[in-house]
Amino acid sequence: IESLLLARGVAQSLPEPLFILDDSGVVKIANPAAEEFLGGAELEGRHFAAALRAPAVFEAVENVNRTKVPQTVEFTSSGAVERSCRAFIAPLGADREGDARTLVFIRDLTTERRLEQMRADFIASASHELRTPLASLIGFIETLRGPARADEEAQEKIHSIMQNQADLGRLSSAPAPS
Repeated sequence: IESLLLARGVAQSLPEPLFILDDSGVVKIANPAAEEFLGGAELEGRHFAAALRAPAVFEAVENVNRTKVPQTVEFTSSGAVERSCRAFIAPLGADREGDARTLVFIRDLTTERRLEQMRADFIASASHELRTPLASLIGFIETLRGPARADEEAQEKIHSIMQNQADLGRLSSAPAPS
């Protein structure tokens, strides 16, 4: 009982969802972050599989109970807002009464995943924005070295186009006048 009270005190102060389950999968402790994560209170006493509804996580809990080896599993929570999460499941050992306990700690990765996606989108966009003018320049260079090598009128026209495009790029990247 003392270890359960200590665990409850520690769990209450953590900002991430934390559950302590008994060996049959019933929630013995759920911190406030866990209740917020699942959108409701009164999680204690409920079966974990019914509370979370993430089969991969409950399967990992069963594996940890059987093997006593910690496990990490990623899952997507379905609710009002879909979230990408990672659950860390570890055996806590038995309490004084001999009942095994399992820790389930959940980390919401949604913000990190969104930032990763924004970064990937930005890089793809920047890469595209650079490839387009470079492809144009390569085409002009090939023309100047090939068919327009001896054609001064074509050379002047291509140089004018290249200068206009460079000026447009410079103007679009210049700071706005104050």
